[in-house]
Amino acid sequence: MDSGEAPPALLDQLVAERVRIDHRITDRLDDVIAITRDPDSDCSRVE
Repeated sequence: MDSGEAPPALLDQLVAERVRIDHRITDRLDDVIAITRDPDSDCSRVE
């Protein structure tokens, strides 16, 4: 019988993916904040 719960390995993958996405978002926000503070900076990293 299925308990309706995801296997632990799947949960670990989902948590790891969420952490990876959170880091990407944080990095992008840091880039945007840096550019807005210094508009003459190199914008080539943010596309």
